Amino acid sequence: MIRFCRLEWYMTRLPKSAARWSRQDSLLGSLLLPLFLVAPLAAIGCVGEPGESEEDTDQSATETEDLSVAQKQPRYALIRDAARARGITNTGYLLAGIANDETGLAHCWSEATWACQGPSSPDCGGGPVIAGAADGPCSDQQGGLGMFQFDAGTYWDTLNQYGDEVLTIDGSVSSAIDYATHMVKISVYTTNAETDEKARAWIRNFDVNDPVLRDQWISTVVRYYNGCQPGWSCWSARYQTYSDGLWMAIDEPGGLGFWSSGGGTTCGESPATVGAIDAKYQELGGCNSFLGAPITEELGTPDAVGRYSVFEHGSIYWTAQIGAHEVHGSIRDKWAEVGWEAGELGYPTSDEYDVPGGRRNDFEHGSITWNASTGEAFVELASDGPHWKVLDVDYQVQQTGYWCGPAATRIALSARMAPPSQSTLASELGTDVDGTDWIGQVTAELNDRLGAVRYATTEMPNDPPSQAQKDDLWNDIVLSIDNNYVVVANIVAPPSNHPPGYPNETIYHYFAVIGYNPDTHEVYIADSANFSGNSHYWLTLDQLSTLIPPKGYSAYSCPTGLTVGAINTKFQALGGCSSVVGGPVTGELGTPDGVGRYNVFERGSIYWTPSTGAHEVHGAIRDKWADLGWETGQLGYPVSDEYAVPGGRRNDFQHGAITWNAATGNITVTN
Repeated sequence: MIRFCRLEWYMTRLPKSAARWSRQDSLLGSLLLPLFLVAPLAAIGCVGEPGESEEDTDQSATETEDLSVAQKQPRYALIRDAARARGITNTGYLLAGIANDETGLAHCWSEATWACQGPSSPDCGGGPVIAGAADGPCSDQQGGLGMFQFDAGTYWDTLNQYGDEVLTIDGSVSSAIDYATHMVKISVYTTNAETDEKARAWIRNFDVNDPVLRDQWISTVVRYYNGCQPGWSCWSARYQTYSDGLWMAIDEPGGLGFWSSGGGTTCGESPATVGAIDAKYQELGGCNSFLGAPITEELGTPDAVGRYSVFEHGSIYWTAQIGAHEVHGSIRDKWAEVGWEAGELGYPTSDEYDVPGGRRNDFEHGSITWNASTGEAFVELASDGPHWKVLDVDYQVQQTGYWCGPAATRIALSARMAPPSQSTLASELGTDVDGTDWIGQVTAELNDRLGAVRYATTEMPNDPPSQAQKDDLWNDIVLSIDNNYVVVANIVAPPSNHPPGYPNETIYHYFAVIGYNPDTHEVYIADSANFSGNSHYWLTLDQLSTLIPPKGYSAYSCPTGLTVGAINTKFQALGGCSSVVGGPVTGELGTPDGVGRYNVFERGSIYWTPSTGAHEVHGAIRDKWADLGWETGQLGYPVSDEYAVPGGRRNDFQHGAITWNAATGNITVTN
């Protein structure tokens, strides 16, 4: 199928059974308008004239892969920095949202080979930019150019109108700012934007969390950039498409903090540091620190989890869970040798600090220590990893001022499955402009989506709560997170008891609890409101317990009745739902060979036969046993639970053993 369709100003190619729209007079006078590519599947999925065969074009592709989030990160940074250089210091995401819907941030043909090949660009290594194809065969050389698809007719007409600068990303952003300024100025939807100066101020002061301003912007883009008019059948779909592109531009690079100038730092002509990385850089001494000047813009890590900036003498890495930490010198060199953040150590969790005889950085899964006497750096892997635990979720900022319930529910579901959209959940939860009425609605929705009763509602009417209620809350959070379930809390936050960044008023809200730290008795929050850029933060249990009354929360509820007999006896002996295998997922089942019985749990299994009894298998050892064919493979059934051995852990089986090495993570099978 063709995944994108092209539209001209006030003109689109409709499905082949439909009539073509007529061209309308341009509302922008002499300003030539960009043509563009509408986001995949969100609009009309066809290309070409009615009745024209897809084979009539001489250069096209029927399938394409979008740029990954990791691939888009440096592109977002380029848009942000180009916009900032032109005075758009906090709202470059408005431009990135348009680019998301035009080309998915692709600028070069090598990134979007389904399109036509435009003129060459230095930003594409001398290769062609992406070019539109809906005006006819690619050989006609007509259609939009680059990320924003500027179009004045043929490719050469476009370059004559806009200049060769639109072939570069920086030049495209500059032209996009000029274009956005003009359409905001003449838009019937915007207010106090009647001059170029006022229009630029409108863009600079835009607040995505203001539903009125957000509607003004999206309506302006749909009408003056896309060409769809109110009352036309395309309006609703295009409005949603550009809304989705806007939120994608905020969510994918890490929230509004990414787009904020945040007091960014440059050292002479160096690239800028921004956000949390800049805050760490300033803490260390900025340009006068041991790191020296920045030599790269802020970049996204290949796993799309973190962000980093490289300096003359080191780096600063950041993730939402860990924060920002510096790595430099011999320790950084050693970390590079073992694979950076993708290696066995993971991300840094501390700056470099003194230890007897040397210096050290801590990482997610161990540490690197530099010995002052020998000058050598050596790796020590942690046997049990960090004490805190945070779930991997798909975070989104809430898309209206009253969709905190749907947004928190979506975050919770994302830990277990591909979640539905906020709008779908809002409809199913019955959320309206007054919000989501009751935490029990969230519980019911979670269970319905998961297809099983895994959540229960706990109400906390007492304010302040009793110590027993606080203890129950902590235990429910730990049990939920350990079993890979997010807790959703309904809170009331008066000005005297605000989480970070909340405005100075009483806030009625839902947010997601996605982690905990047993050492500090803190919980990790994913907050869809993103007040002042605080999308994720730690709260003490004491504060959380005072925020929830008189509302409640939805947490994992350990299923009962699924385990029986000898397997249930083993399950209870291990600690039930709090054990290494977690809560039960299935009832008791028979093995394919007809000999044994088993239950599957959240983090493992328990197997039983009359001759071997009941034994648990979990983690990497269970994974290896599965690779070998489970009980029908060479090892047969387990005859022990997992137990400690020097340097690791082991399970014994009827015909051998599987051993896990704590230092290397390697698995050894012995017969």
